[in-house]
Amino acid sequence: MKKSHRIKKQKQLDIGGLIRWLVVLIVVVGLATALVSLYKLFRVQTVECRLLGAEACPDDLVQSLQFIINQPLFFVDFSKQISTVQLPQPVRLSKISKKLPSTLRLSFQLEPVAYVISTDQDIFFVSQSGQLYQQQFEQTGLVQVRLLSAWSHQSGSVELFIHHSLLAIIAGCQQLKLPLQTITWLDNSTIQLSMENRSEIFVIDSQQPNLELHRLALVLQSGEYQALTQSKQELDLRFKMPVLRTAR
Repeated sequence: MKKSHRIKKQKQLDIGGLIRWLVVLIVVVGLATALVSLYKLFRVQTVECRLLGAEACPDDLVQSLQFIINQPLFFVDFSKQISTVQLPQPVRLSKISKKLPSTLRLSFQLEPVAYVISTDQDIFFVSQSGQLYQQQFEQTGLVQVRLLSAWSHQSGSVELFIHHSLLAIIAGCQQLKLPLQTITWLDNSTIQLSMENRSEIFVIDSQQPNLELHRLALVLQSGEYQALTQSKQELDLRFKMPVLRTAR
């Protein structure tokens, strides 16, 4: 009788353990299914793109953002991803927001074109952030730049050191009211500037452009320089005393 009771109790324990394992298994499977469902649910299915001051982004910009579709809505650095993509418009990402369950909202701000790079084959418009664009823009009065040192447009942007130097030269000329027309970058120590309505070339380097531009403004305003009758060809401001080269 006691042995039969022990066998019955053992069977009850085995059945109880099996039930508990079944319950745990059902819970685990349920959680896994729920996680998979959530993973599929909270994925980007729609990208809403807006330009500040406009209703919607141009079609080519929207098309360039399609790589975001089907990515997880959370735990992804979309700002970093977008910064590595060559966008067809000179824009800067200004805001990211999310709408459950699957919509990513992106707001962009148009960047002004800073200058134009001309090569023997192509013309590139350069934004304030240094990105290259080959499409035409309505902006007028842009400074023309020629880069004769080794460079490649394949990266989609101008080398930061060169870009920041060019921006400093352009801003310095605007501040000093120097009518800058073209910049020819021969190398880091030889940059040629030409001004509107002036025949001579002005030479500076990239290390201290603001200082040399201030010296240039003073020289151009001096009566001695204006009184020179020789045909001026080049004024080199890279030395302590500017060097004027004239036609022989």
